[in-house]
Amino acid sequence: MFDIIQTAKDFGVDVEWAISRRKEYLNQRIAELESDQQAVLQAFSGNNELNRFLLLDSIRFLNKEIRKCEMELNYKNAGKSRMTQADIEKAKNYPIENLLQSVRNGKTNCINHEDKRPSMDIRNNFVYCYSCGFHGDAITVYRKLHNVDFVTAVKNLNSF
Repeated sequence: MFDIIQTAKDFGVDVEWAISRRKEYLNQRIAELESDQQAVLQAFSGNNELNRFLLLDSIRFLNKEIRKCEMELNYKNAGKSRMTQADIEKAKNYPIENLLQSVRNGKTNCINHEDKRPSMDIRNNFVYCYSCGFHGDAITVYRKLHNVDFVTAVKNLNSF
C-alpha cells in the first residue's frame, strides 16, 4: 500500500482516491482467486493421484496469493500496529484442536455446513472437509468460527 501512496503523491493524485481504487482491485482479486480455488476443489475429487497432487499445488499457490492480497488490504502505516509475517506465522501455528469442539482421532464435524458425521480431517494443523471442500489453517478456522477479518483473527490468535 505504501507504493500506492507514494505513486499517488508523485503524480499529484488524491491519495484517498488511489487507496480506495487499490482496495477495490484487491477485493476483486481475492474474489477471483477464491472462485478459482472452488473450481480446483471441484476438480479434485474426480482425478487420479498425480492430478490431485498438481491440484493441491494449485490450491497452495492460490492460498498464497490470497494471503498476499489480504496482507496488503490490512496494511497499517502506524509502526506499532503493523502486522508482521512473524505474527501471521505464529497465528497459523496456533493449535486448531483448541479452536474446535469434539475432535476425535483427528476428525471433527465441519464448521462450514451441518454435519451428522465427522467429515473434517485435521492434519499438520490444517483442516480439510471431504464433504464440502472447506479447508484452511488456524487463521481460516478462527475467521469462520468468529466471522472476523484476517487482521482481527491474527491478533486474537496471538493473544491466546
